[in-house]
Amino acid sequence: MNILILVADASRARFFTTAGTSEPLQEAGNEIHALSRVQGSHFEGDAPGRTFDSKGGGRHAMEPGSDFKHHEAQVFAKQVAEDLQQRVQSGDVSKLYLVAAPNFLGLLRGELAQQVRDKVVLELDKDLTRHEMVDIRAALPEHL
Repeated sequence: MNILILVADASRARFFTTAGTSEPLQEAGNEIHALSRVQGSHFEGDAPGRTFDSKGGGRHAMEPGSDFKHHEAQVFAKQVAEDLQQRVQSGDVSKLYLVAAPNFLGLLRGELAQQVRDKVVLELDKDLTRHEMVDIRAALPEHL
């Protein structure tokens, strides 16, 4: 049985495994969600439309209908949750550690199946996706 460690943010998920406390981390996968890296304004077009106040003659910009980056982060959280579920269902995961940027960790929690949640032993709300493996291991508890 392996310990699975997910290190993620809204646009990247890195998977690591280890057999235990004294064993080094082994890279076990890397997913990139390219649309989360695109500037939302790229898809929103020109400046926001203008509207009149309900009373008086004032005008102001309209708010966009939805937040593109949040939507894409939600899509990626669902994708990562499905990947985790497949890994847990394979029977090779004894424990799961989630290390994710705070906002993404919240989205991910909402997408996890109960079978995956049962394997989670630690959630760490830090963005370590761009860190070296040594730094990631140092952020985890000494005894996995």
